[in-house]
Amino acid sequence: MIVLFLLISYYCIDKNVITQNFIYAVNIVIIILKEILIYQNHNSLNNSLKNVLDAIIIIGIIWLLSPVLISLTQTHSDNTVYLVSIMLLLIHLMFHKYGFIYEKNENIDIFDATSLSCVVIASVILGSRLASIEQLKNINYYNYVLFPFLFVILSLCIRSISITLFYVNLIGQFFLLFIVPAFFVKKHNLKTKLEGPWDICGVPSSKK
Repeated sequence: MIVLFLLISYYCIDKNVITQNFIYAVNIVIIILKEILIYQNHNSLNNSLKNVLDAIIIIGIIWLLSPVLISLTQTHSDNTVYLVSIMLLLIHLMFHKYGFIYEKNENIDIFDATSLSCVVIASVILGSRLASIEQLKNINYYNYVLFPFLFVILSLCIRSISITLFYVNLIGQFFLLFIVPAFFVKKHNLKTKLEGPWDICGVPSSKK
């Protein structure tokens, strides 16, 4: 679900389906709701203030690094960027610690850290293909506030496992494994410029 939200948001920002002001408003609302949920779970003002400070620091880092991040993948083809991003998101899905809602272990889990790192890198790589710095800031802010917020909601919703959630997960996996690759294969035929090791080499025809 979270990966699907990420892909939909990237498409909307890249194609200008929604305005910049709307994205800013969504980011602000999600940040506020996230802090409210965290405060209700921990009942600690210190925890809430720490999370607010962390959010300000992350937003500042994204704002400072956006001019560099937008030129990160200029020398790579779109196919390379999308393939790497999808692989990183799949690694995130495989290694994420889904049992965190039942455990109270405070130790750092290497697989959970790998999962988080993969989704952050995928967000940065996808953002670097956008047309403007403002769009890059928006997608990175959106990803930063979206993932923690949805994880908190997910932890509150799946405490009791049901057959309905099983089918929802099954449909989501089917979409990621079959529908999305089929979409990219279909769009591949519309390319006007071939780049990447998977493209078919051809000798350019010369017209006399």
